[in-house]
Amino acid sequence: MRRAVLAMIVAFAPAAVAHAAVDLNAEIEQRIQRADSVRVVRMREPLSGESCAPGDDHLDDFIIERVGRAEGTWKSDMAEVLAGAMRRFPGPEVCPRQSGRRIVRFGVEFFTGDRRTSFVVYFAERCIEFWSGRVFEGSAEMQRFAPQILALLKRAFPTDTTVRHLDLNGRMRCEDYMREHPGAAPVEQAPEATRRVPPDYPGEAKKAKVDGVVTVGAMVRTDGTVGETRILKSIPALDDAAVAAVRQWRFEPALDCWGRPVATWLAIPVRFALP
Repeated sequence: MRRAVLAMIVAFAPAAVAHAAVDLNAEIEQRIQRADSVRVVRMREPLSGESCAPGDDHLDDFIIERVGRAEGTWKSDMAEVLAGAMRRFPGPEVCPRQSGRRIVRFGVEFFTGDRRTSFVVYFAERCIEFWSGRVFEGSAEMQRFAPQILALLKRAFPTDTTVRHLDLNGRMRCEDYMREHPGAAPVEQAPEATRRVPPDYPGEAKKAKVDGVVTVGAMVRTDGTVGETRILKSIPALDDAAVAAVRQWRFEPALDCWGRPVATWLAIPVRFALP
């Protein structure tokens, strides 16, 4: 009898967990379905050195690149799809993150009186986060809702070439990136070392028991050789030996978003360890 009861508990446990997760999101579902208005934006993570506008909403932590049109039934259509994802695939954790300048993020912000509920759409990760102001409320996997969400976003940005060309990977084409960001194409693949040369330990430094890690900044050329170098983290007695070793390294060069070799800087740690 006891085994039968335990079996019933195990059998119903997943359903109970899912039901609890859905209940946690029920208030948010009602809030977005009854929202007074909505805003939709295309945005990206800030680059190094960029600062965002201060604000009391999570979307203020991103760089807003375009504001879309939420006309007609767009608000109710998007609310229905997002609510469906929250019910079917709820998650308690923040979405995973992928890096890269060509990855596109979207934000959808529902206004109910003076209260805002924001959704961050991570297409590359197939994940949606929802926030109340700056309070994280939960997340949901897109699963089968991804095509519907993408179609609604394209409807909100009818003249945005970048959005029009997006697929379910959530990554803009190299052509679109270069159109929006004239200049050098972004590095998509970092250099990969094919030959590593250990440093010659200077005798005086070894005798003085000087050890540690010197970090050398190296310009990896398009042919995989090392050009200009600079010391990023110094141990004066070991710097010259570290640079001499790095100059002998060889690499598969970095590639840009077109798949072409490009020269780029790389930080290389060189360790000196006493026996």
